Order: sequence, then structure tokens, then C-alpha cells
Amino acid sequence: MPKGRVGKVKDITNTVSFLLSDQAEYITRQAINVYIGDIML
Repeated sequence: MPKGRVGKVKDITNTVSFLLSDQAEYITRQAINVYIGDIML
């Protein structure tokens, strides 16, 4: 666990919101790992 805790839904939705925003227009072909307990998405 990178942050010392299990990820929450808000952590994921904040990331998705950022990636869909104009602020992320220069980000291409990135793999973003999301750890939510025993499952890596």
C-alpha cells in the first residue's frame, strides 16, 4: 500500500476527473495503477 491505506472511491473519481479535464491534455499513454485492497485495477 503506497499511501499506507486502502484507496477510496473518491481517490479514483478524483483521478478520473483530472484525466478528463483540460489540465491533463498533455498526458498520453500512461498506466495509472489503482490499489483498492486485494485488487489492482
